[in-house]
Amino acid sequence: MLPLMSRLPLEPFVLLGCALMPTNRGSKAADQLRQAWRPSRKDGQGRRKARATFHLPAELLEEMRNTVVALSGPPHRLTMSKLATAALQRELGRLRQESGGPKKAFGQRAEEVTRGRPVG
Repeated sequence: MLPLMSRLPLEPFVLLGCALMPTNRGSKAADQLRQAWRPSRKDGQGRRKARATFHLPAELLEEMRNTVVALSGPPHRLTMSKLATAALQRELGRLRQESGGPKKAFGQRAEEVTRGRPVG
């Protein structure tokens, strides 16, 4: 009879001590995280939506979560996405007005935005 380990398929498992632990190598979620940025889906008004990941101060994120929970029911039905969208639109409008330019004052970027963990 073959030993137990020789009968088990080890992919996608890693031997960790005595237990076999599944890895996310080759999983759909891990593959999606490794893909380059691209527009994803459309909202109810036909606008494209995309995913963004960035770091925020912990206190700001906690206040944001508390606000969303408090205002998640009628009449506001606030979500994290709605709150972030409104705040970013308001700040971008302020920056455009401050620069004295039209709606698309900053134009299309010539290069990609620096990605990854912040330095410092």
